[in-house]
Amino acid sequence: MKKFIKVGAVALALTASVGTIAPVISQPQTVEAASKTIKSGSLTFYIKKKQVRKSSLKGKKILVLWVNVTNHGKKTVKSEMLMNYTGVNAYQQVHGKWQELTTGATNSSSLIKGLGKMEHNLKPHKTIKNGVIMFTLENRNKVKVEFQKGYNQITARRYFKVK
Repeated sequence: MKKFIKVGAVALALTASVGTIAPVISQPQTVEAASKTIKSGSLTFYIKKKQVRKSSLKGKKILVLWVNVTNHGKKTVKSEMLMNYTGVNAYQQVHGKWQELTTGATNSSSLIKGLGKMEHNLKPHKTIKNGVIMFTLENRNKVKVEFQKGYNQITARRYFKVK
């Protein structure tokens, strides 16, 4: 708040000395600019890249998140946790309500390879590099991805444009 008052005082001083209104430009931080690193329980997700690609389902598209996943815990994380995206859910607004998205379907060899990396147990202090998380899109609205460390314990939320 003090910083805002100081900026306002400087703008007012400029207005008084110059005789015109000096624009105070500040760009709000968007959710898109949020950190690419997400800590969720013992796992850390680093989102390397986002893509929108064709699905193997006719007429559908998928949101693809290329990720590195590191296990900082003392226990091995089972592959089922990574493959079923337990703790990672995506939603898209359909008819004004947030609808949960299903896992993406693909025939792409590079995406299948990335999915394959997520099929292994993740030992403590190890990292999966170039893994893939995919969701089937319902429309062209933005996607909300939530990371949870337990049931209804959301640790981070990211929004992705799909246009």
